[in-house]
Amino acid sequence: MAYRISNMLETEITQVISSVAFPAYAKIQDQQSRLQKAYFRIMRLTIAVSLPITVGIVLLAPEFTLIFLSEKWMPMVTAMQLLAVAGLIKSIVSTGSPLFSGSGYPNYEFYMQSIRSLIILGVIYPLILLKGISGAAIGVILSIAGMLVIWYPLSQKITKTSWRKYFETFWPPCFCSLLMAGSIYIAKLYWNPIGQPLGLAILIFVSIVIMSIGIYAASIWLLQKYYPDYDIFKEVKFLYKSLIKR
Repeated sequence: MAYRISNMLETEITQVISSVAFPAYAKIQDQQSRLQKAYFRIMRLTIAVSLPITVGIVLLAPEFTLIFLSEKWMPMVTAMQLLAVAGLIKSIVSTGSPLFSGSGYPNYEFYMQSIRSLIILGVIYPLILLKGISGAAIGVILSIAGMLVIWYPLSQKITKTSWRKYFETFWPPCFCSLLMAGSIYIAKLYWNPIGQPLGLAILIFVSIVIMSIGIYAASIWLLQKYYPDYDIFKEVKFLYKSLIKR
């Protein structure tokens, strides 16, 4: 249940974006500048969506579980928070799969999955003995994080770009997600749904979610006014048009 809830949105979003990315990469694999532009466009979209979802799940997992699933499910909260982090790393690494396949390097995906399998086989049992269900979640994080060792240098090799390009892609949603996290933390301090009657608790929880989404979207919008190189709304329109064409 923890895995299903924490990875549901990110998995669906990643699959949608990848379905658009693969045919695009296949068409332009011999055009270096277009390939680089397309890849970082897809990555910007993925991170801009996955990062705030992860922050929301990590901060609101206790309230969500208690309100919508009941107290008996509370032992899964820590695992759900950890698996949300694993889902974020997975969504980032998954941007490499259509790039590798579309550029004619499907074996790179095999290498990543091999590393993931070896790590999970090595750590899952001792971590479960040590930490129980949370240990299993930590094992998942370690196995997916291990894929970064392949993803970063090989995606950099194909796109022929520097680490600065990755940094420029990551920092805007990170900054805006921190603002969103601060708003959730403050809202929980003064307007915590736990302990309230069920109807009021649901109303407060939904209000906090809507408020946090609004703050994230507004901060992204304001950021691009002063940093025009990062125009995520343009990327959303691009994705929408690509899906309509399909």
